[in-house]
Amino acid sequence: MPRFRNTNIIINFDESIVRAEDTTTKQMVYTADPAKAARQWETDVLFCLESIYANGRVGRMLFDAIGLDGADPLLGSYTRYLVIQPYTPEQEKKSLCNANAGPTDWGLAQTRTRLDNTANQNKGVGSSTIIRYDKARWINGTKCGRFGTQPGGVFHEVLMHEMLHGLRQMAGQMDMSPLPNGWTTMEEFYAILIVNVAMSERGKKVLRKNHTGFTPLEPNLSTSVGFLTDPNHLKWVNWLHSRNAVLFSKVAQVDAKFNPIREFITNLPAWQVMLANPPK
Repeated sequence: MPRFRNTNIIINFDESIVRAEDTTTKQMVYTADPAKAARQWETDVLFCLESIYANGRVGRMLFDAIGLDGADPLLGSYTRYLVIQPYTPEQEKKSLCNANAGPTDWGLAQTRTRLDNTANQNKGVGSSTIIRYDKARWINGTKCGRFGTQPGGVFHEVLMHEMLHGLRQMAGQMDMSPLPNGWTTMEEFYAILIVNVAMSERGKKVLRKNHTGFTPLEPNLSTSVGFLTDPNHLKWVNWLHSRNAVLFSKVAQVDAKFNPIREFITNLPAWQVMLANPPK
């Protein structure tokens, strides 16, 4: 199992994705050469990770945060890992164009306090996480490749989105509070917002609207100030900032045309006034 740049990011091919039951013999057989499939998939994942790492400060900050949240300073070693594995045929049957991140221990991964104040017994100390992802699913000419021309749908943007979910799980901050207007949960708002900042840092002007597909964000919301004038956006940014969401304040250091996190922290007193006096 290769690691990315000696970090706690593990690339682990799962042979089960190239095995299936023979309809005649009812025996499990290989549908492809497992060694060849593993090499190609690992090469693809490494390429995606390099693309994220090399294309901006937000990406490099993400790798640093994953390392910090996986390390135990007392032991001087990693105790939590971000493991990337292939998207499975079973998952594909439920959702063809997708990827996902899930903690190995949900109780450890989830925050003690949620936006919706749902009572829970979560410990919030952090868990290793497993991302299920295939680059080949998102390239031109595939059934999901059409999303590559849409905001947030490029193959490395899809992986970065899942890595941000994984980071929150490793930090014990996963907040599955449901959100309206197509955002689904606080976790999706967090990941989409930060990927949008990373996209803006790379010069992209068309950003992702919410978690309902890869629809473009409206022009009036595609500026730092404009995004925060939506009362919900402002409330959720404030929640993440006030709860010390992992990586969140770090992203404020990035000078991108679209960076509501930077705008919020830089002009915090003014935005707090707006929070206290939301529009009727």
